[in-house]
Amino acid sequence: MRAMLDQEIIHVRDMEAEPGILESIRALGHRSQLSVPMPRDGKAPGVIILAANEPGGFSDSQVELLKTFAEQAVIAITSAETYRALRERTAALAQRNSEFGERIEQQSATIDVLKVMSGSPDDAQPVFDLIAIRPRITRKSSPGIEAIQRRRLGKSAEHRHALSAGIRSPE
Repeated sequence: MRAMLDQEIIHVRDMEAEPGILESIRALGHRSQLSVPMPRDGKAPGVIILAANEPGGFSDSQVELLKTFAEQAVIAITSAETYRALRERTAALAQRNSEFGERIEQQSATIDVLKVMSGSPDDAQPVFDLIAIRPRITRKSSPGIEAIQRRRLGKSAEHRHALSAGIRSPE
C-alpha cells in the first residue's frame, strides 16, 4: 500500500528484519517483497507485488522487469478504457442513427400518403389502399386499422394487404 501512496518502488529484502511491517503481513510467511506502483497521470491506481519465501530480495534486473510490466499494465488498462468508451459512443451513435432512419421512413411514408391524397382529393380509397399495402406507414397493424380496412377499403385493398403480408386472401 505504501508503494501506491508514495508512488515509489518498495523493496523489502528481509520481512523479519524490516521494522514497521504489520504482523498480519508477516504471518503470510514471505521473507522478501517487491512492490512496484503502476504510474498513471501522476498517481498510482495500483501496484504489482512479488513475494519470495527466502530473504535476499530480487535482483536489479528483476526490479526493472517488474517496473516494465507495471508500465505495460497501465498502457493496457488505458487502452481497455478507451476501447470501452469508444464502444459505448459507437452504440449511442448507432441508436441515434436508427432513430433518424425511423424518422426519415415516417416522413417518406407521410409524403407518399400526401401524394396519393393530392392525386385524388375527392376519393379516400387510394389512401386506404396505400395504407393497406405499405407496411412502413403502419409499422404494426392494430385492430382499429384492421377494422377500417375491412369495412372501408373493400375487397381489392384487403386482397392487396393480404398479399403484402404473405397471406393468400380468400376470393
